[in-house]
Amino acid sequence: MATRHKTTKDSQGEQLKMVGIDACLAGATSVMRTYRQQAEQIIHDLIRAGDPFTADDVRRAMPPDLEPHSPNVLPSLLGNLASKGEITSVDWRISRRRSRHASRNRVWIGRKAA
Repeated sequence: MATRHKTTKDSQGEQLKMVGIDACLAGATSVMRTYRQQAEQIIHDLIRAGDPFTADDVRRAMPPDLEPHSPNVLPSLLGNLASKGEITSVDWRISRRRSRHASRNRVWIGRKAA
């Protein structure tokens, strides 16, 4: 896994966020590798399709028997792709997942399709 390097324009908060993302994804690699691999494949399929998508769309496409070691795995994957410029946020949607209590979800699209 690539480690991010500090740049002078990064804020301390952004650096801490990246450390948290790296730590979450490292755990997903060692503990629940299958979940991470499956989520990455689904996300890349959605990017290739060129249609907007949310984390809820990714979760719906996941096999029902796969659970992440942390609820932050999927947001970490999406945040990592956004920081690398592979996806961009284009809108917000209200999540229909009960556990999200009608909170907002980013709508993502692959950068080539944006």
